[in-house]
Amino acid sequence: MREKIAMSDSPEEQTRKFFNASSITEKTLWDWLELLIIPVIFSFGGYLVSAAAEKVQEAAVEEQYQQRLFRGYIAQISELLIDKGLTTADEFSEVKVVAQSLTESTLRDLDAQRRNSLMLFLRSTGLATPLPGSESQSGILSWSNLANIDLSETIMNAIDLHYADLENANLSQAFLGGGSNLNNVKFNNTILDKTDFRDASLQEAVFAYTNLETAENITEEQLRTAFICNTKMPDGSESDRDCAFLIEQLLCNIAPPEGSDPGAFDPPDCNQLIANYADRDYDPKHSWDHKKKL
Repeated sequence: MREKIAMSDSPEEQTRKFFNASSITEKTLWDWLELLIIPVIFSFGGYLVSAAAEKVQEAAVEEQYQQRLFRGYIAQISELLIDKGLTTADEFSEVKVVAQSLTESTLRDLDAQRRNSLMLFLRSTGLATPLPGSESQSGILSWSNLANIDLSETIMNAIDLHYADLENANLSQAFLGGGSNLNNVKFNNTILDKTDFRDASLQEAVFAYTNLETAENITEEQLRTAFICNTKMPDGSESDRDCAFLIEQLLCNIAPPEGSDPGAFDPPDCNQLIANYADRDYDPKHSWDHKKKL
């Protein structure tokens, strides 16, 4: 029981009673803090353990998915190789189109490690680039639609990608050298940070709304054979060298409607189309910071 301090007590007695009362109060407060804090600590610790376990489980599930996806791809492509003669199939044959579609969709879902394993498989089987003496006319990824795909850190040396669409793709730190065929590839608004183009062929490849300032091993000679529009060059300058030509190609290369008679197709007047487009106040020398889609 807490002692009451009386005025009649001696100074020594008052001091003794004061310290007894203070120690009892402190002990009572600490007891209350123990009751409040300890459950919170245990609760927070349990949450951290639960969150860590959940992350481990999610990682395990993702790993299983990646492994099944990769093995499934290898099994399906191997069947096309053995039973359907994929390596000798014509460029636009049914088996080639099926294999290409399967490869495109699988690349979109694979992680970086397995993307590289897939590319190694394609090279070893002659599907990335036809092997010497092969009857195949092109690699499995030529004419492919790889727009908006993440191919960062992917090794694609000696690969045939001619006429592939890589618009809005992420190729940062990817390797596209080693004699890769990148002719007519569309690099529109493509991320090319530290992308390696060593010894790649870039004839009539299109670089539009791209930044080549941090691209690696890309030479003036390579770029002279490509089309450049509103692109930041390796030296930091901005170039719209081929914008007018690309606009003309975009507007004037119009194919006959599907199912129609090509001989009866009357193409539109190209000069008039360009004039109409010019009326929209398009200026190819616009600032890098104010992009306009072709």
